[in-house]
Amino acid sequence: MKITSKSRYALKIVLALASARPEQMRRAQLADQTGLTSSYGDQIIGKLRNAGLVLATRGRGGGLKLARAATEIDVWEIFAAVEDNWAPVVCLENDSSCSQEPMCNAAFAWGRIHEKLKDSLGGLTLDGLQSQTVAKNLTQKTEKDLRSFA
Repeated sequence: MKITSKSRYALKIVLALASARPEQMRRAQLADQTGLTSSYGDQIIGKLRNAGLVLATRGRGGGLKLARAATEIDVWEIFAAVEDNWAPVVCLENDSSCSQEPMCNAAFAWGRIHEKLKDSLGGLTLDGLQSQTVAKNLTQKTEKDLRSFA
């Protein structure tokens, strides 16, 4: 399964907003930090707003911020907000029917795969990802510093 650019950028956007200090971030700052073009960014931000993940304030002092705490937003929500469908096969898509379904010996397996993927991504919160990233970066810096002494 390949993660689309919409999902990759959506994750970059919400991670940037989760670490924004102060709480809001201007679109220009977000574009600089994520490498996102204005029109494509607006499309993705619109979907994140519609899903209730991001809030936007217009005017002076306005900007973008997370609609909820980073501990309450998971990766599944982010990906589901920007993708039309996250089912690994057509037969699992909403209201889909497949002519092969009655004799398919893999339908159950695909359903379990989809469940596990959803559970796994649903268990990854923004807060958890940020904590792990900080720890990884700190470990890499420490290892680099220690090598410089050797």
